[in-house]
Amino acid sequence: MKVSLSGIFLMIILCTSLLSARGLSPHQFGEYPGLTVDSRNSFAPQLVSAPTEPGFHPRLFGNYFHNFSKGVSGKNLQWQLAGIASTALIISTGTDYRVERYFNQHPAYGHASRPMIFLGTFLPVVASGSLYLTAKLAKDNELLGASYAVIQSSLTTLLYVSLLKAITGRPHPDWQNHSDMKALSKQFRFGFMRGGIFWGWPSGHTASTVAVASALMNYYPHNTWLKIAGYGLMGYTAFGVTAFHRGGMHWFSDAVAALLMTYPIGATIGKYYRNQYDAAHKTSDATNQIRFSGLAYDGMGFSFGWSF
Repeated sequence: MKVSLSGIFLMIILCTSLLSARGLSPHQFGEYPGLTVDSRNSFAPQLVSAPTEPGFHPRLFGNYFHNFSKGVSGKNLQWQLAGIASTALIISTGTDYRVERYFNQHPAYGHASRPMIFLGTFLPVVASGSLYLTAKLAKDNELLGASYAVIQSSLTTLLYVSLLKAITGRPHPDWQNHSDMKALSKQFRFGFMRGGIFWGWPSGHTASTVAVASALMNYYPHNTWLKIAGYGLMGYTAFGVTAFHRGGMHWFSDAVAALLMTYPIGATIGKYYRNQYDAAHKTSDATNQIRFSGLAYDGMGFSFGWSF
């Protein structure tokens, strides 16, 4: 059975489209309750404190362990199981081997995927750093929340993927030192640190791109262009790690597993920070509404006022 480039693209598009369809659901990756602020607005001469604006003050590691747990369990456990099942299916059908052979025989695709190396390595640092600096200079707490979402998502994903690599110990498609690539495509060395955490399953480069894209797409859920760019970058990175170095960087199933298993983590974290911002913003709007505070008699006459 031959594998074509169009077939590979179809698989990647299918995965990213599936994530897109599920990622746009407002309930899929978890919702968080809003902030509750107890404030009493009244007319100042009645000696009641004036209203205050709560604002949005994000914390870098806010809700950290709960975010990670929610990203890989509950409703999102299905995505972890889907990543495992996709790997088993791709290996058992020989697709990993055929995809590696295709890119090994068509090195031009590897050259086209070279920017993926820099994308997967530096995107989390560049994205979070630029967002953070801009937020601080502009004193924009909403943008600061976006930077924190990217940082927390990237760190969480890095730790999660590193642990999976350390446990599974899958060798990369090292065609330079192995002659039987079909047998190598089926090999896992379960244990701990039997294959290190540089190579292996799932793809770290794909996961780091997904961490940034999914966090931002769910922090800015109504930004269509951000979704287009995000899904495009995820698809390109999955293609790149499979095609680079004549297919010698990652097996195709490594990239697919990274797409499916790490998207919910970034989505959960992005939604957490967005819900925190929205809750503070709605509370602030509510306290700034004009309200009639009532009519009072002070012995000299009647008075009335509004609270703002």
